[in-house]
Amino acid sequence: MGSILVVSTAFAAEAEFTLQNDSCCAMTSAAITPTGQTSWTDILVEPLGAGEKIPIKFENAQCVWDVRANFSDMTTGTLANADLCSSNVVSFHD
Repeated sequence: MGSILVVSTAFAAEAEFTLQNDSCCAMTSAAITPTGQTSWTDILVEPLGAGEKIPIKFENAQCVWDVRANFSDMTTGTLANADLCSSNVVSFHD
C-alpha cells in the first residue's frame, strides 16, 4: 500500500467513500474500524453484487481505516491502513 497520513482533528465530520466489489462473488458484509482498533462498524446494508459499487457515509475522526469484506464464496478480504482522506474508492479484487 501507499504511504500513511495521520491527521489529528478536534471533531468528527461526515465523509464518504465508494465501496467497489471487483471480485467474482457477491460481497455479503463489510465493516470498517479505525486502524489499530478492534471494534468494527458494519457499513453494508445488503449484499453488493460482483461489479457493483455503493457510496458509504461514515464519521471520519481520523483518516486511516481498516476495511473488511466477506464474500458469498466464504472468503474474507481486509484492506489495512486505507487512507480515506486521500482516496475516495475502496475496491476489493479476486
